[in-house]
Amino acid sequence: MKTAQLFALTTFTTVAIVAAQTTAEAEASSSCMRACPRNWEPVCGSDSKTYGNMCTFEVAQCKDPVLTLTKVGKCDSAGTEETSKDCDSISCLNVLAPVCGSDGNTYNNECELGVAQCKDAKVTFLYKGACIRNLAASTEAPCNMVCANDSVPVCASDGRTYSNACTFYVAKCQRGDASWRIVSTGMCGASANLHQ
Repeated sequence: MKTAQLFALTTFTTVAIVAAQTTAEAEASSSCMRACPRNWEPVCGSDSKTYGNMCTFEVAQCKDPVLTLTKVGKCDSAGTEETSKDCDSISCLNVLAPVCGSDGNTYNNECELGVAQCKDAKVTFLYKGACIRNLAASTEAPCNMVCANDSVPVCASDGRTYSNACTFYVAKCQRGDASWRIVSTGMCGASANLHQ
């Protein structure tokens, strides 16, 4: 009889300890949860994961106190499966401010471009506005295309600044030089003239 009582007491104590640990872990995990902004300002953790912003990193750090910040920006290491999952979990605001990526895709905003960059470090920002696919690909584009008056300057390989990507591609078409390209966004130099 004493063996049965001892067994019951031991079993009860073990269950109580496990339940207390599980409750403590759940409370610690829930205390780490918080609403983070959806902005894309990547940081790299000591676990080689890229986090969408400092807030999402701090949530992970709360759950794993040994986690440290290794740098501001994306992790240098090649994307792992876990990092890819982290990229998919980034939420961007539903704001329409199109940007063109070097992969030829138009993204709704810089955050969505950031998600693409998170998945593929080769993708870079080209310019604000939708990608002009037909114009970027060849010199066979309509040379008389009407461009918007948007002032989003781009610097071309000829050293000139154009008011936006569209005006550059029209000039490229008119010149007939397929080697011409956009080298950067913004003015080419402090004293650069703006070509429209």
